[in-house]
Amino acid sequence: MMPTIRKHIPVVVDEYLYIPDQMSSATQTVFVGSPDWYAWLADGLHPSFSFKHAGGTFTARQERQRRGWYWYAYRKRAGQVLKTYLGRPKELTKDRLAHAASVLALKEVKLPADKKPTTPLHSPVLDEKFSIPRSAIESIERPQLLQRITAGVKGKLVLLSAAAGWGKTSLLSSWCSSKYAPNWPLAWVSLDIHDNEPRDFWTHLLTALNIAHAGTFDEILTRIRHMHDVQDEQFLKLLLSACQQITTDSVLILDNYDCIQSTELKKQLTFMLEHLPVRLHLIIASRTNPSFPLSRLRVEGALTELRNANLRFTPEETTRLLQKMPGLAISAESCAAIAAQTEGWIAGIQLYALHIKEQDLYDSREQTNTTRNRYIMDYICEEILFKQSDELQEFLLQTSIAHRLNASLCNSLREKEDGQSWIDQLLQLNLISEDKQEHSYQYPQLLRNALYQQLRRTRPALLTDLQQRVSSWYAQQDIHRPARPEAPLTLQLVSPALLREQQPTSEESRVSNEPQLPRQPKPQDMPENLTRRERDVLHLLVNGASNRDIAQNLILSEGTVKKHVSNICNKLGVQSRTQAVAKSLALSLVNPH
Repeated sequence: MMPTIRKHIPVVVDEYLYIPDQMSSATQTVFVGSPDWYAWLADGLHPSFSFKHAGGTFTARQERQRRGWYWYAYRKRAGQVLKTYLGRPKELTKDRLAHAASVLALKEVKLPADKKPTTPLHSPVLDEKFSIPRSAIESIERPQLLQRITAGVKGKLVLLSAAAGWGKTSLLSSWCSSKYAPNWPLAWVSLDIHDNEPRDFWTHLLTALNIAHAGTFDEILTRIRHMHDVQDEQFLKLLLSACQQITTDSVLILDNYDCIQSTELKKQLTFMLEHLPVRLHLIIASRTNPSFPLSRLRVEGALTELRNANLRFTPEETTRLLQKMPGLAISAESCAAIAAQTEGWIAGIQLYALHIKEQDLYDSREQTNTTRNRYIMDYICEEILFKQSDELQEFLLQTSIAHRLNASLCNSLREKEDGQSWIDQLLQLNLISEDKQEHSYQYPQLLRNALYQQLRRTRPALLTDLQQRVSSWYAQQDIHRPARPEAPLTLQLVSPALLREQQPTSEESRVSNEPQLPRQPKPQDMPENLTRRERDVLHLLVNGASNRDIAQNLILSEGTVKKHVSNICNKLGVQSRTQAVAKSLALSLVNPH
């Protein structure tokens, strides 16, 4: 049930404006919020467009008022036309459109006394909440992931848990319409913040199941309307009893589950999951890890998980996606560089492509320049940083100076003793990855770069203090001590990529009086007993690369990389790769070139 794009009127779906060519089957695509979007709104040649969103739909029309042209949103419900103000063309951001859809969806409709509602009116039941969204990346085949979902859906729960922009919704949308999905009834609910009221949540969930099962849940939907309390155990038993009426295997998909913040509702959902009827299978897509007993489900073999590492695009998929985008002139070299810099993050790949198209970039170095790509900066700030609490935003900014993290380094940077608790929270939010071998944690490089840019732009005085603290922490580490699991690690302080892109030149440094961090060693700084290949490997290690990254960069097998790392450690007289990094840094400081 993908939304149909009407050919005679432009339509906004999934942050893109689709403009059909009336003389052919071609369709022009414009990203909402881009310069082309605002130019299209202001040129006076397009009087209307439709908007389709999980929060509601409307038709936007341009109207002439005393002081110029303005856009208004219209929607018809229960025979009445509802209207709300959108604004001037330059004010029509994607958030403004989504807000208008919510306003129209929640506007009260005054029904005649003789017309009683057939569904509860505690919150409008929107068709869009139960429609499978359009996949933004459906043209890229990912059969291995689709097959994993198909295999997992035969169990109790399939969980897609990843941060913003990893393509969770698009993957599920593709799966629903793929040949891999079983021929079972599918019930889809796009959750939002309004679903934290239990009555609204359960009404929407049961409505989705009712649509998939042709009226099976009519009775319980009517009973919910008259129930005083939908939070007690009696209600949950009634709900599960209704679900037992399902006689065929069915799939219930809850998208945007991270919108659910109600503690009581989370308890109800856990109870439902633990007593889920055998014919009902659950798929959840969330930016955060849900508070379900995941460990027990793993042991029972009832859980299939897809996370950042599973959802990331491979270099081959990245190249196929970029080269399929219309109007994008990009070299194979730039595709490979974007794949490496985004680490397979789908939103980052798409925003790189948009940046290249709109800036008409033909220089491969400019195509992959992170600091000049405002779309990536805006997305990370809007969808990740600003959605966190003030305390967590502060932690993210303060720790962005470090390439790798552990609790000791975080405590030193923040001059507090709560580093591990914040690290645990970041793991829960899928914002960092754990290197269990190194006992350390790491931000995705685009996220870290964006956080560092925000820190440098808004808190320059704090940045200076953090540079001094991280240098002091590094100086206190004993690189000759044998590594033990409980021993503090000697980690790279700041990635050289950040230093090259973001650290001021010597002239700027004299003006700003900001202290310079220790210079990162180049291959010629390395000890003479290393071979050239070992120097290349060590240089990449200092840059924070993993064995997989090094293998891809140098076109080696990961086994060969491990042998080189072992040889490097032996020649440097250290016992771990982190100690090798630390010693190479120390040598470069003692013998500067």
